[in-house]
Amino acid sequence: MKRETWKKIEALWDEACGLSGARLEGFLQAVDDQEVAAELRSMLEHAGTGGLLQDAVGTAEDDDPLLGRELGAYRIVERIGEGGMGRVYLAERADEHFYRRVAVKVLRASPRRGLTEHFLAERQILADLDHAHVARLLDGGTTPDGQPYLVMEHVQGEPITAYCRRHRLGIGERLRLFRQLCDAVHDAHRHLVVHRDLKPSNVLVTADGQIKLLDFGVAKLLRGGALGDAAGTWNPTVSPGERDPENTLHALTPSYASPEQLHGEAVTTASDIYSLGVLLCELLTGRRPVDLEPAAEGETALRLPSVMVAKLGSLGLPEGALPLPPA
Repeated sequence: MKRETWKKIEALWDEACGLSGARLEGFLQAVDDQEVAAELRSMLEHAGTGGLLQDAVGTAEDDDPLLGRELGAYRIVERIGEGGMGRVYLAERADEHFYRRVAVKVLRASPRRGLTEHFLAERQILADLDHAHVARLLDGGTTPDGQPYLVMEHVQGEPITAYCRRHRLGIGERLRLFRQLCDAVHDAHRHLVVHRDLKPSNVLVTADGQIKLLDFGVAKLLRGGALGDAAGTWNPTVSPGERDPENTLHALTPSYASPEQLHGEAVTTASDIYSLGVLLCELLTGRRPVDLEPAAEGETALRLPSVMVAKLGSLGLPEGALPLPPA
């Protein structure tokens, strides 16, 4: 494989790994370089994400017991994604009062302690947030077999980096989208919520050019928030300098995670600001500012590439980007 091809695959890998189902298929189809798209698809299959690709055409759904069933006012239509906490389905209203399509996230059965508490915490966090650029919580409940679920607005869009690349957006338009994202994150911080997993696949752009921030599944409520009092034994805060037992790498995306997240230390709103900075650098230069390399015992070593030490202006524009128009 050519070195240039490998670099393109490397730049797309984290984003692709964060997608599933139709979104992943759409992402692959939007890759301009067909050789890169084919290699990336092959690598995803070999890495064990083949089922996620199959979800897009429905071949992996035959044995899903929820398909066709009703949860509250909604009937499950198809599975559109799967993550560490649960599965996400496309659903529509079961009655004929009006037509609406939604996304339903159902907690997967798991022996892991605290998973239900985390899921219920996500549901309450979303209930407390009301912002135009945050995917809205519409409803929630429990399945007949006792698994909690939440009903979200169904966001049809593509990751912010893929959207900018496909539309060849100039710097001004990229910054406009980024400001929308900052507004959403700022609103979460006002409610003492830290997202903890800001990355392209959790920041979608709709057809009308609006940002939607998704997936608060690994979010944390800072000390003093209302949820800390309502969640009983679930205490999502640690004191400065303490190790954070919930802050494990499997719940993070290392390339976008802050140093304190990577080292299992306490997170603050600054952790999200770091992730926003990584995403902004990628939007403006086509590259992330740090290169993460796996090390022994699951630790992560950070290496700052010498090219990224240069001033931002010397890095050039990402491939396909249009320059900022003159004032």
